[in-house]
Amino acid sequence: MTRFRSPSVLVALILLVACGTSTTTTSNTNSNNPFRVLMIVNLTGSSAYLGQADVLAYRAASKFLNKTGGILNRQITIDYVDSQGDPTKAVSLLAERINSGTKYDFCECGTFSAETLALLSSTTKAKLLTMAVGPAAGIDDPVNHPYHFGYGPQLKYLNQSIAPYVQKQGYKKAGILISTDAAGLTQMSLYQQQLSALGIQPITQQYTASGLDFTAELEALRSKQPDVVVLYSFGPATGIILRNRAKLGWNIPFIADNSTTSQDLTSLVSKEQLNGVTEAHLVLDVPPDAKRKTSQWQTMYDTLQAEGPLVAPLSIYSRRFDALIYIATAAKQAGSTDPDKIRQTLESLKTPTPIPWVTFAHPLGYSSTEHFVVSADDDFAFTGPTHLDNGLDKPI
Repeated sequence: MTRFRSPSVLVALILLVACGTSTTTTSNTNSNNPFRVLMIVNLTGSSAYLGQADVLAYRAASKFLNKTGGILNRQITIDYVDSQGDPTKAVSLLAERINSGTKYDFCECGTFSAETLALLSSTTKAKLLTMAVGPAAGIDDPVNHPYHFGYGPQLKYLNQSIAPYVQKQGYKKAGILISTDAAGLTQMSLYQQQLSALGIQPITQQYTASGLDFTAELEALRSKQPDVVVLYSFGPATGIILRNRAKLGWNIPFIADNSTTSQDLTSLVSKEQLNGVTEAHLVLDVPPDAKRKTSQWQTMYDTLQAEGPLVAPLSIYSRRFDALIYIATAAKQAGSTDPDKIRQTLESLKTPTPIPWVTFAHPLGYSSTEHFVVSADDDFAFTGPTHLDNGLDKPI
């Protein structure tokens, strides 16, 4: 286990206060009663860069908040442990932390949906406030998991722009190439519903993400003659699929959805192997125009960069950065760091002016029946192939 204690001062930045108003200075915070954050994240397993992004973002956000008083005058401290992407190991690590006698106020629990699902029973029993990115079915369940919130959208919102885009391009038959994991199965059902509702025929082809060659799956999908293929993929499988596609000479248009583009595709394949690929992105990941390049955006971006190179799209970091901003805002409105009061406040959160979070710069949409962010249509954009440059997806 690695242990990190956030310093109280962020040098040389003039910051917008995270709660939308001025607060006491760091010198007045209660250092004997810190706001303790536990992170159970994948730091050395498959796709470990996501867990490493978790740590970088929370470290940056804690520095940002600690400079202006922490959370209700409680300095934020962070403990993080490496789950290696293993749900069983994650559960064991959580039990160790809960039984250690240290009382945590908040947990970033799980880098992937499978980890989060495995942890929710224990965190709910402990009345531990949790957030994570995992959007699989069963996670957004305020009745059974009242203390868990997603700091991003459910899959039904994350890729909600895909079907309208397919319709706008005039395609009638859309192939869906998708993994067989829990999140993939959820997204497959959503794509089928969303495409069918717009009069587009969905043609589904599944693959096992641990595979080393997907030629057979691509040929099976090609035999059904779709007009376009929507690709849902993550990790090494993405590069294999795109290389297999190029080797087959299958030049049909591909749409890499928001899940697929949460990684830098040019790190996996050549520019030529991205021919005919349209990329769906969160708008935040595309270099901002003057209207969107707010002082909040610039402060967050500078604060994240100060912690280390951004080797993934900006939204990977910003959603985690914003998670602590959500908690700080709710705690201020509740006047308490009690988990029940923060939970209830998040469900009826008043959006400050100016909005202090950046990834989804609008009311979050949390309610007693919805514990994930409800995204808006203008949160998304479609581009040609891009390369990653300091967290931003820029045209090749």
